[in-house]
Amino acid sequence: MTGRLAAQLLGLLAALILASALVYVLTVSLPGDPARAVFRAQYGPDANPDPAVLQAIREEAGFDQPLPLQYLHWLTDAVRGDFGRSYTTQQPAGALVLDRLGVTLVLSFGGLGIALALSLPAAAAAVRWRRAHGATVALTQSLYTVPDYLLAVLGVLVFAVVLGWLPVAGWGTPQAAVIPLLVVAVGPWALFTRLTITGLEEGLRSDWAQTARAKGLSDAAVIRRHAMPHAVIPVVNILGLSLGSALSSTLIVEVIFAIPGAGRLLFDGIAARDLPVVQAGLMVQVTLAVVANRVADIAVLWLDPVLRSSERTR
Repeated sequence: MTGRLAAQLLGLLAALILASALVYVLTVSLPGDPARAVFRAQYGPDANPDPAVLQAIREEAGFDQPLPLQYLHWLTDAVRGDFGRSYTTQQPAGALVLDRLGVTLVLSFGGLGIALALSLPAAAAAVRWRRAHGATVALTQSLYTVPDYLLAVLGVLVFAVVLGWLPVAGWGTPQAAVIPLLVVAVGPWALFTRLTITGLEEGLRSDWAQTARAKGLSDAAVIRRHAMPHAVIPVVNILGLSLGSALSSTLIVEVIFAIPGAGRLLFDGIAARDLPVVQAGLMVQVTLAVVANRVADIAVLWLDPVLRSSERTR
């Protein structure tokens, strides 16, 4: 077990270093001169760029250095939580992202929690009642392919415009959070439900399930006590990757519903070419997704009896 945990930690460190390199290279490769973005933020959008001032900005920010050296300096500061100051607000970029991160985490984890809570009973009903099986499978396959922006538009049209139950946009009240949370939850719900159905069907065909039935247990009891614990392992394994997908969904949701989260801040930073904000926002979200994926791998190691027994025999 110790060796597996050490390997997971080393893999986590390697993934974060690789992700940081990709984030830095991609952001500094965006079209346009970052020195001009700094100049416009300091002197106004209508100011005429002075070549001498632009060169001074490049030298101060290190834009005139080779790219590998720029990355090493940036990484050294980023490890300490220093991503530089926003070009537009002159505030620390990391602090700006962290101030907005709570809203994004509520959307991401809330959507995943709703998806997980609804997928388990839906999968159990689909396996137990054959009439519900085909409809549930078709529904999950359809919803999984619907883009988030289209779900958002449909949610607003139905619940806000036609029915008038919920507000069109905004944040800060339980009513305003309903449609955004549902939009984030739909995709993971479809995936979790489909995985759970497959796991339950495999579990119910196993020898131990047949033995439980022979002892007089009902189908509901077999599903609850024996098949469901086996079926949730693939769902736990995919939770880490699902967080990354949920974070991507929150960016779209926050922009559409005018929610003041880290995703909206990242979108505005990209539009303004505010590199410190973009780099800080991307690294925070990538770190969350990578860490969640490793935690899910460790959780599967504890939940799966086959993996636990293989670790003990080493």
